[in-house]
Amino acid sequence: DPDSLCSTISWRDDDDRVIWVYKIQDTPGYGDDLNVDRSISQLTAYIEEQNIKWLGLEQSRDRKDDLTEVEDPRVDICLFAIPPHRMRALDLKVMYELGRHVPLVPVVTKADTMSVREASTYRNDVATKLSNPMLPGIRDKINVFKFERDTLERAGITDHATPTPPFLVVASNDINEDLNAGDPPVYWPERRYPWGIAEAFNRDHSDLLGL
Repeated sequence: DPDSLCSTISWRDDDDRVIWVYKIQDTPGYGDDLNVDRSISQLTAYIEEQNIKWLGLEQSRDRKDDLTEVEDPRVDICLFAIPPHRMRALDLKVMYELGRHVPLVPVVTKADTMSVREASTYRNDVATKLSNPMLPGIRDKINVFKFERDTLERAGITDHATPTPPFLVVASNDINEDLNAGDPPVYWPERRYPWGIAEAFNRDHSDLLGL
């Protein structure tokens, strides 16, 4: 039931006078099934079904509405969450198959569970395995979305030995209450530990803001 796992996010760009609306489709537990091929077939079938649905709208002779006014069901991009510390063969296989159907952006979550050195090493390790998965039956690299270097620089993603992918992110539902109570209020998510604070929007801590 994909609709039960779908969230809608929208915001207004007052400068360009545009309202952006995105649907975020979550797919929790895709690796819980021992038969990963079944999960892969469900995911790729959903993507292709949306493409076919849109093609049917484009080709319909009875269409009365302008397509710019019709909700586009297609999947534009897949943000693939990778756990920290370990790159699983299951994740590589799923990413390989998804990358054949939709632009894929790998994202390492919970980056604050790694030290600075561990994070740098793991970023390079993930990038290497994306280029050469070394899995049975898979000889090609995983097709991930390639950002232009100047695009990454404009987004504040710089000084990485290996250009993104993947993004390393810190995320949190907790916010800095002092900043939020200021005038104007500032939304600043963070994770507090006895030894310090990991700030989701601090570019030295996380790629979240750039992503």
